[in-house]
Formats: sequence, structure tokens, C-alpha cells
Amino acid sequence: MSDLNNEENFNEEQESNVKKGSGQTSEFSAEIRNTIIELLKHGSITFDERPNLYKTLNSYQNEISSYLRNINILLAHNEEMGVAYIKNLYREEEASRSDDDLSDEENFDDDSHLISSRTLSEFDSIVILVLRKYYHERYNSGETKVFVDVDRINSLIIPYVGVSNSNTRALEKINGTLAKLQEKRLVRKENGAYGDRVEIMPLIRFVINAEFMKQLLEEYHNKLLTKYTEEQLEKIIRTAEQELESNE
Repeated sequence: MSDLNNEENFNEEQESNVKKGSGQTSEFSAEIRNTIIELLKHGSITFDERPNLYKTLNSYQNEISSYLRNINILLAHNEEMGVAYIKNLYREEEASRSDDDLSDEENFDDDSHLISSRTLSEFDSIVILVLRKYYHERYNSGETKVFVDVDRINSLIIPYVGVSNSNTRALEKINGTLAKLQEKRLVRKENGAYGDRVEIMPLIRFVINAEFMKQLLEEYHNKLLTKYTEEQLEKIIRTAEQELESNE
């Protein structure tokens, strides 16, 4: 279901229910409608990004969740992190019955409406995974806000993609991926004094399972070892890290 179709279905069902007086769905206020539309358009709402909509979601969570369930969407909410996002309800029900029946591709994005492995290139997938790994490490070390610059990301992906013939082209590709992730609120680009630095948003924790992240990164690493030996790859990584440190 596309975001546009979701929004159209929402408006049509609301109008229909009000006209019929069915009693199944009362007319929502503008703030609730705007909150639901925001979820359907972007897949998530965070307190940091949209505090007013997030407060509305907190106040009317039962009403919003009930409506979304009627169109086969599950609202997931983590109040501690200030994050809410939507998932496919029927996939959640299948997962609760038998996790073994789900393919790796279906598990990649935790079925969240936010990112889909079916529409990602391998490069995009690797960038997302290394950002998830980096966030996991920094968060566990006590950081509440996690920042990373594009040069560091370029270094982090080497164990999974190797070295690009053009560093400029590699950075362009990374920035292209980051632009997609910013639309999904998985990262937030820092401008001005921070240059190409981005903040990795807490939402990334909820759309990529940590254990599955490790599994996929290992698979990408092993795939790269068909091109390099482990020793060659380690030397490439060390060289990249030294260059990065010398530039900092």
C-alpha cells in the first residue's frame, strides 16, 4: 500500500463514516487527522522532529491505534525514546505465529513501513546496517545523541564493499543514501559548522533488529572475501583508518 493510497483511504473512510453515522468511527479533530496523515506519509513521528504531533499521538494513542488497525496497520510506540512508527499488522500476526516462516528479506526492516529491503540497493543496505551498528556501539557506551561524519561512514563500509576507485564518487553515493534515510527520519543531516556530519536517529534501533544486523553484515563481509583475502582486507581497512585519523 503506497503512502498516497494510505492517505486517500484515510480521508475517504473518515468522510464515509461521518456521513453514514455508522458509529464505528467518530469524526476526528484536525490535530488527530494531521497526526495520522503524518504517520501514513512518513512512517513515523518523533518527539525531537515533530513535538506537537507527538504530543497529540500521546494524548490520543488509543483512538489513533484503533483507526490504524482497521486499515491493517499497527502503531508501535516507545515513550522512553520519544518514537512512534507504523508496521503492517498482518505481518506482525504472522511473525507471532511462526518466525521461522519469514524470509531474511522480510525480516530486514522489521516490516516497519519505513524502509524496505525490496527497494534498497546493496550499497544502501550496507550503509543503513553500518549506521545501525555504529549507533548500537555508541549508545551502549552512554551517548544519548550519536553523530557520525561522511568520511567515517566511508571507512565503516570498507569491510563490506571494499575500496572505491574514486573517493569522491564513494562520498557522493553515501550522501545519496543519507538523503533517502533523512526522508525516513533515520538520520538528520547537520549543516554549517558540522559539515557533512549526520545525527543517527533513535528510530534506527526499531527498524533493524540488532541480531539480524550482525548476521547480514557478516554475510556482506564474507561475500567481499571472495574478492580479497582476509589479510588484504585488513590492510585496506587499516590504511583507511590511518588516513581518516590523519584528516581529523
